[in-house]
Amino acid sequence: MRIILLNGFYLLKHIFAIEIPEAIEIALKSHQYHALSQTINYWNSSKLWTTPIPRLKYERILLRSQDIGFKEMDYFMAVYSAYTKPRLVEPKRFIIFPEKYRFLNFLSKVFSYLVKKTFGIK
Repeated sequence: MRIILLNGFYLLKHIFAIEIPEAIEIALKSHQYHALSQTINYWNSSKLWTTPIPRLKYERILLRSQDIGFKEMDYFMAVYSAYTKPRLVEPKRFIIFPEKYRFLNFLSKVFSYLVKKTFGIK
C-alpha cells in the first residue's frame, strides 16, 4: 500500500503540479515510480479493465507497483488456486470439470472469461 500511495502523490506532484506536504516530499525523494508511462497511457486510453487487453495492461501496472517482498509467483499461484474451483457466485463457465481436474477448470475459467468479455456475452 505504501508504494501505491506514493505513486498517487508522485502523479499529483508531477502530472497535476499540486503542492504536496513536506513529509510526503521527503518520502518521494527516494521513491522510484516504475510504471509512469504505462499508467499515463492506460489513463489516456480511458478503457476499463473489464475487457481482456485493458485488464492485462492494468495487471501489469499493479504488478510493477507492489511493495518490497512481493513475489509474483505467489500472486499467480493465488489466482490459479482461485480459478481452479467453480463457485456458485461467479459467472457460469462454458465447461465445468470434476474438482480433481484443477488445471482444466483453470483453463475453462480463463477461456470463459476471454470469450464472454471479448464478445460481450452475459
